[in-house]
Amino acid sequence: MKIVKPKITNITNKDIKSCFATQEFFEAELENETPTNLTISDINIDSCSFKNVDFSNISLASVDILDSIFEDCDLSNQNFNKQFIDRVIFKNCKLVGTTFIDSNIRNVQFIDCNCRYINFSGADINNLHIVNSTFQNSSFNEAKTKEVLLEETSFEGSEFAGATLKNVDFTTCNINGAIFDQKSLKNIIVNNFQAASIATMFGVIVKD
Repeated sequence: MKIVKPKITNITNKDIKSCFATQEFFEAELENETPTNLTISDINIDSCSFKNVDFSNISLASVDILDSIFEDCDLSNQNFNKQFIDRVIFKNCKLVGTTFIDSNIRNVQFIDCNCRYINFSGADINNLHIVNSTFQNSSFNEAKTKEVLLEETSFEGSEFAGATLKNVDFTTCNINGAIFDQKSLKNIIVNNFQAASIATMFGVIVKD
């Protein structure tokens, strides 16, 4: 799988309030910010780098993200439903409870992230790389996926009912208690231990 990385060339150090004032988040480098009481809506975040930015007191609404990197940021409980996310890296970020319902996800990487309760239900996902992250109790119900690479990530208690997961390899991941159905199980890749665990969900008794 070849993920297209963010295309960031010329960026200028800025702050969120100045970007908010101009309604332009383009080619901006934003670092070490904890802004409060802002609603950022109906814009594109394009070719930006965010480092150590806390979005806890920012409301993001109808925001597409293109060619951007988020590092050491808190994006928990943000709503990216029905948005377009392309060529984006989240590194060492917190996205607890963040929702991407019915979104278009392209060329996105989650590296060393806390994504408990994240929701990708109904999302159209193409070229997704998740490594060394926590996706416990996440939801991928009815998601359509193509070209997904998973490494050393916990999906414990997560839900995949109705998802299209052809050739998704879970063998290095924790899927204890994860919920699959007949559709989502089709053509996934698991190890022997995981296969036995999944079989018990359907009342199958596996003997040694």
